[in-house]
Amino acid sequence: MREKALIQKAADFWYPEFSPVDVTVMYLTQNDATWAEEQISQRPSWSGNIPGGIRSWIERNSCGFALAFMADQKQVFIQCVKNGSESGINDQQVGPHEYSHWVQYAQTPFLFLGTVPWLIEGQANFYGLALGIAPDDPTLLSINKSIAGHATQFDIYNGYQFADFKMLDIFESADVFDMQTMLTRGGTVWDKYAVGTLTSEWLVAKHGHQKYVDWMKGLLQNKGQNNDSERLENANVFRTVYGFEYDQLGVHVTAYFAARSKQLRDAWAQNGQGQPNPAPQNPAPQNPSVSPTVAPTPTPTSSPTPAPTGSPKPTPTPTPAVILNAKVQLPSFSSKATALTNSQRDWIAAKVKDPRVKQVSCTAAYSSKTTAKDLALYKLRAQNSCAYAKTSLTKLGRSAKTSVTTVKTTKTAEVGRVYLVFKG
Repeated sequence: MREKALIQKAADFWYPEFSPVDVTVMYLTQNDATWAEEQISQRPSWSGNIPGGIRSWIERNSCGFALAFMADQKQVFIQCVKNGSESGINDQQVGPHEYSHWVQYAQTPFLFLGTVPWLIEGQANFYGLALGIAPDDPTLLSINKSIAGHATQFDIYNGYQFADFKMLDIFESADVFDMQTMLTRGGTVWDKYAVGTLTSEWLVAKHGHQKYVDWMKGLLQNKGQNNDSERLENANVFRTVYGFEYDQLGVHVTAYFAARSKQLRDAWAQNGQGQPNPAPQNPAPQNPSVSPTVAPTPTPTSSPTPAPTGSPKPTPTPTPAVILNAKVQLPSFSSKATALTNSQRDWIAAKVKDPRVKQVSCTAAYSSKTTAKDLALYKLRAQNSCAYAKTSLTKLGRSAKTSVTTVKTTKTAEVGRVYLVFKG
């Protein structure tokens, strides 16, 4: 069965990063709605992850969709397989796409990002295309058509005519500010597919698969539960992994997006695309309290396209979320506060869970204009941070060494902040 082979291919590819222990995989066809309802009724924990029930999914999407979620601490994958001749090359991305979501769920049960909105679906779509379609699409025509299909949804949801390609117009204008806005805006789920796939292409092509995975894992494992903690963690992890600031990513990818947009238009025109197929009714949920994610098969294109960077190469040794000897910023203190907040404690506790961590240094930043009183306050923040790190390590049964220092900075934004370095 093709679908099983594709899932196995994804499992082999992701094995260095993720090896599921207890999973349930369910395949069904358009004629299996009653059977599927009976099976799901025996598993009450699944129902909340299938909004409207499985029959409504089948009737709205005519199969060709998949769901991946966690229930009872187990990974669940449900795929509705099209019958025979109805299945095309685009359907080959479904299994690898959803398996990529499993890799994400292994990092956090709260699969939602508010400040890097393109990553969840962008990663899954990129690897779904690369693993499922690219090997059979040497000219990348199908992949480019698929991504172009996602771009048409920007037109539909923003009041333009279908296939006006206003999103591609933005990309081709090569405006860095607009590009950075596209990387941070919420938008619809289809924005995230298109923007996220192209961004993933650039990151993997330029810096490699492993760095991309290291960044994803570090962000998802330590992002916290609000935009402030997520934004700070992303800044730290992205800088450590890639060597430049996330808010400069738009500068780096603008030219690439402009060039790729022309390729997407050409692929769409080559296929003679006219009217859209029915748009999918149930894309990946945008509510962070809802878990399931939907594979990208329901694009408005009749046939899809392969990943432009080709099938990525796995590497055997993933880097843990905590990168030793890297300076990372503790979530900021408010006003004149010196006591750690719950989110700051959680942040430190998550870092020291890494079994390699045996030492922690805490540094408070001050400037030439800092008064003696404020300097004492800043140093107390660092002391409290290291004290909590030591307590957390002790609770884990590990001896801990900590050190507290201050450092002079010329950057106003850094004054009063505390930076930690985790060492082996």
